[in-house]
Amino acid sequence: MKGRKIPGVCFLLALAGCLGLYFLWPRENRGYAPRPQAPQVESAAGTPQAPGRERHEDSSTAPEIEASQMQSILETPQTYDGETRERLVALGPAAVPAIGQALAIGYAFPAVLVDALKELGDPRGAAPTLAFLKGRPPYSDADESFLTARVAEALGSMRNREACAPLAEIVSEGPTHPRVRLAAASAAARLCEEEISGPAADLLLEFYRNKPREMKPNPEYTDAELYTALAEVKNDEATDIIVGVMENSTEGYILEPIIAATARRGDAKLKDALKHVVRKSDPEVPLGTRLKAARALLDLNERPDDSLRDKVSELAAVAEADGYPPQVLAEARKLKREYE
Repeated sequence: MKGRKIPGVCFLLALAGCLGLYFLWPRENRGYAPRPQAPQVESAAGTPQAPGRERHEDSSTAPEIEASQMQSILETPQTYDGETRERLVALGPAAVPAIGQALAIGYAFPAVLVDALKELGDPRGAAPTLAFLKGRPPYSDADESFLTARVAEALGSMRNREACAPLAEIVSEGPTHPRVRLAAASAAARLCEEEISGPAADLLLEFYRNKPREMKPNPEYTDAELYTALAEVKNDEATDIIVGVMENSTEGYILEPIIAATARRGDAKLKDALKHVVRKSDPEVPLGTRLKAARALLDLNERPDDSLRDKVSELAAVAEADGYPPQVLAEARKLKREYE
């Protein structure tokens, strides 16, 4: 009897050894593949994103990296005004889908995202911007009109004419707050065909004609908003108004948005007005504003004459002597080299 028990014990020991090897052996060598690990691509809002979303043909290219970088940017406090927008824009067009996603999810400072999409000027930015605009409080809401107008105006920079019909609706709606209608008309005048841009231009000129002439703030919109919008209207009346403002105003907050708009146009009158801003002797005109006018002339391929070269050189010397911020100083030095 004892001799018969030995084979049974050996069998049990062999079975235990096999089971141990089975469970200790790596999973991938047991006859089936390991469980796939889905990559966790972080969106701009920090939520997991489905594998492959927002990818191009080469899945190793930029969108996931851009989204990760954008999340870091949005979570980092600014060290100066506008820093977050500048860092988003520096990511380039590849970041547009991620910025649009952050806008849809509900970033705490949506104006930063809208401004970045505006500056990038990518047509893909129009859809999330329009969706955000449609979700805003009633367009008649005065307290919300600043942000709503900012969003509407940004659409003019995105080169997507799918925005034209919604903009036309805002332009034509009487109950809409004047600031919002003004911004929508500005975007439509810049972006859309005559069927929509024509009525938008008429509305802007009507706003100007009805502008209060007494020296007091307009509670519905500022002079800067009005003139910035008018700078998008391509007719003689609007151009003459803008030229007059550029020749007579000393306020940087009024001049700089106009300069940005005129930099996209080639009108001879506006080029002369830009030269006037550069040459202004009034010390109240900010140096940074004059530098922006000088830059706009180069962007318009305007060949500088000796007087402009001398003035830009003079502005660069003032920036050096008076200790202007590094960004202004760098631009002054760069313009001096480019004008020489």
